[in-house]
Amino acid sequence: ERTTSEEPKYLIFWHPPQKAGELAERVGIKGDGKTRLLGFGLPTSTFEIEDQLPNRIRSVFAAAREHEMAVMLHFDCHLAWKNRPDLWNWFDPDKPGYDPDNKYNVEWHGWDGPPNKMRYLNWGLLERMPPNICFTSKETRAELTRIVSEIIGPVLREEIAKLKAEGKEALFAGIVVGSEPSIDDYSKPNPQRAKMMEEDGVPAGPLGYRALLDRGFSADNPPADFRQALAEIVQETIAFWCKQFVDAGIPAKNLYPHVAAPAPIEMMNAPIWTAFNEYSRPGWTTYAVMVLGKNFKAIYDELEKHGSPRWAGVEANAGFPGSVVDWETYLAWHYNHGCVMVGINNGATGQGNNGPLRGRKG
Repeated sequence: ERTTSEEPKYLIFWHPPQKAGELAERVGIKGDGKTRLLGFGLPTSTFEIEDQLPNRIRSVFAAAREHEMAVMLHFDCHLAWKNRPDLWNWFDPDKPGYDPDNKYNVEWHGWDGPPNKMRYLNWGLLERMPPNICFTSKETRAELTRIVSEIIGPVLREEIAKLKAEGKEALFAGIVVGSEPSIDDYSKPNPQRAKMMEEDGVPAGPLGYRALLDRGFSADNPPADFRQALAEIVQETIAFWCKQFVDAGIPAKNLYPHVAAPAPIEMMNAPIWTAFNEYSRPGWTTYAVMVLGKNFKAIYDELEKHGSPRWAGVEANAGFPGSVVDWETYLAWHYNHGCVMVGINNGATGQGNNGPLRGRKG
């Protein structure tokens, strides 16, 4: 949807709320409080810290008020579920949560299985994680609905209403939903991952068969295009996640998915267009590498196809390894093209960061 040019623009740093004041000092300017705002963003695992969620949400809004800074919340919906073996342990009867039917909540390596036992994540260090969640699983979806509707929603509504009553609704920058959702493909693991997979008995090859089975495909009725079918499942899943927040009373204009824009479809089965759905605005990781290395044309083209809505670069940094763009230009690629929020990962501040807050172009 189009909005007036006076809609707030946010420069957000992924930063703990207790250090919000320190962040404001480092950046040196907070914006004007209405059209340009500096803020902090807090990543949160939805499944793993259910009991702590209400207090965590209240504390970030309290910090936003205290420092007159914007707050962005981020809810991971699929990566972190270590302490929910009741949902994923289908394979080890000696460990908590064991239930053979949990195989329907994790991804499969083929039409007949085997179900996945171990996910590998490399954000600088290769680590083992609980199995890849199956995006279409009714049980995991029902759990997400319960947590958002019963635990997250009521506190969020209360805090947003409080800001509104104080005339400070601009301090709520929005919610990032998901953490670069992907359906992993272990067809070509690097040597380090290949070694781990061998140790764990995880077969090389693509995942996604369980979700495809849930959507009516099978060995006898395979999708015409395997990757396209998986990408459509990713898009529909993101829409489902965002809908839970809309149903809990959060406006779609305050919601942004977290799609890894630079990643090719072969890597994650989540191309740029999976960020579009009717329950949110689009949001991407926007490091200036790969397809976004020289410019954001790939994003602008997709935005245009979808009516040029407002959008967010939810995980960004001009200083990402392999990136050669300067901060001024990099931020202009966002803010001068309909972007209303940039989330700087790792709290790095650089020259040019406060340009958009001072109101000049770029």
